[in-house]
Amino acid sequence: MSSRWGNFKENGNVRSGRIHFVNKMGKLEKSFDAHKGAALQARWSPDGTGLLSCGEDGAVKLWSRNGMLRSVIAQMPSPVYWYFYTHQYYTLRLYLQSPPLKWKAHDAIVICCDWSLVSEHIVTGGEDCKFKIWDRFGRNLFASVVCDFPISSVAWSPNGQCFAVGSQNILRLCDKAGWPHSLEKLGSGGSLLSLCWFDDATQLVAGSGSGQVIHAQIVGRTVESGGLEVVQTKRNMLEVRDLNVDLAQETLETRDRITHTSLAHNQLIVVTTSQLYIYSSKNWNTPVIVDVKDKTIALVQQASRLFLVSDGQTVLVFNYDGRSLCEVKVPGNGTSNISEKTIALSNDVLAIRDRGETSTICFFDPTSGRA
Repeated sequence: MSSRWGNFKENGNVRSGRIHFVNKMGKLEKSFDAHKGAALQARWSPDGTGLLSCGEDGAVKLWSRNGMLRSVIAQMPSPVYWYFYTHQYYTLRLYLQSPPLKWKAHDAIVICCDWSLVSEHIVTGGEDCKFKIWDRFGRNLFASVVCDFPISSVAWSPNGQCFAVGSQNILRLCDKAGWPHSLEKLGSGGSLLSLCWFDDATQLVAGSGSGQVIHAQIVGRTVESGGLEVVQTKRNMLEVRDLNVDLAQETLETRDRITHTSLAHNQLIVVTTSQLYIYSSKNWNTPVIVDVKDKTIALVQQASRLFLVSDGQTVLVFNYDGRSLCEVKVPGNGTSNISEKTIALSNDVLAIRDRGETSTICFFDPTSGRA
């Protein structure tokens, strides 16, 4: 059984279909009957107010934090192995009273799936040894070739730029369009049954059927702009190449692990786990360094005179001298993080889409933060 948790974690009894609420101290708080047969998965909603479960009886049920049944979302004729809960579209479906979409995804059992909140695309994996990408209307965007083994796990990165695919002793990294970037053979770990990304989308952890836990990190990421190419060669090292000059390159090293890079307007922004490095193409040797502790930066956007960084909930605007200009909280009461699709920056205006009212765009002065 797979699970995610906030204050409580849920644990299913395979034979009885019961779900147990266990607090962070390991104390059993509550148990209740959830399904006939095994409870195959349970997940908390993004805001932690509800729990969704599925089981061998084909039912998908919504529960309150106290374990009270709110509704049966779906009743399928066969076991439900996997689902992804996004509160926004569940609420929208109830409001419009529209039936759920259903389509044939694979020629065999669908073993795993995941939903990207950024791109709103779905990736699925099945016993037919294929993984596929769909839009939210059920239209197929990509289908892989037949792999050697059934696909046992898939997971989108938090920024929606790539996803990971797990199967028997194999871990694949694919871009958001579905094309594979790398394939790692893991030896004798067995099937990768669960994948979980770090919040900064640079690392992931995989759990295998043999009980092993595998830690993977993305390297070789590349950004380009104006004849410059920046390649991450190690966890804390970058290589800058001038494509207009043969053999012209610089090696940049940071104190901590690099999580994000952005190159535009002859300025390179390097984000680590605790600092921002601001490099000018005129001088790679003396970067401006800014501390950004207690924030996991997932987004960087640049204009010619200033740039922003964001952890998905708060936007920080700086100039290229490293001076903080303003801090803007993302408008709206929603729980989703902002992404490149919902924010835009120029030297004069910062525009952010409201998280609650998605038809509303809020404008701010990037130098002061005033709306």
